[in-house]
Amino acid sequence: VITNSPAEAAGLRKMDIIIKVDGQVIDSPQELIDITKDKSDRLMNLTVRRESQFLKIAVKPTYSDEHKRAMMGIQIGLLTEYKKEGMRWFDYLFGGIIFTGKISLMILQQIWMLITNQVSIRYVMGPVGIVLITKDIVQAGFLQTLLFFALININLAIINLLPFPALDGGHIFVLSMEKIFRTRIKSKVKEIINMIGLALLIIFIIYVTFNDITREVQNKESQVNKAKEIEVK
Repeated sequence: VITNSPAEAAGLRKMDIIIKVDGQVIDSPQELIDITKDKSDRLMNLTVRRESQFLKIAVKPTYSDEHKRAMMGIQIGLLTEYKKEGMRWFDYLFGGIIFTGKISLMILQQIWMLITNQVSIRYVMGPVGIVLITKDIVQAGFLQTLLFFALININLAIINLLPFPALDGGHIFVLSMEKIFRTRIKSKVKEIINMIGLALLIIFIIYVTFNDITREVQNKESQVNKAKEIEVK
């Protein structure tokens, strides 16, 4: 939950599970984004599961000039629950492959949204952010922790295969171009391209890490201010 956001004002908390919006069942993070984007200054009635409780929370999203859509001010992820009842042998055999494929498509979609500026780069989470939310994931249970680490690995695999210099995907792209055009790029040129790519990656990691730390500091300040308000009351 982002500090000073409509979601925070409405009472949403970290690890809340959004089940319905205005009576409509939500099956994916993207579905929630699509429903929210046109709800600027209009109340959305959420059905939320918080531990063993089911709550009704009304949120009024506000329009973001940066993202060109209405936003509640939350970072969302897909919750997967596992049930053995009714599962067949091929569900066990192919379920992981199908799930990995679905998650990979979602990650590629988010990367495309970043490239096309539909999502701000400020909301990208880096190593520091991952460490900070790990304790919350662990509290959600063993299976959710396994899923979290699986998501990290799938993310790393896809990012590593992007056609960007210094990544494996960049090397594959260069080799493919050499094969297609039947020519050899000079080693010196490859080194320069990889050096530029590596430098850009390091700058990106520093920027994302700075955002992670800034976001955590703001959250801590918000918690302190809330505690002071409660003491005054």
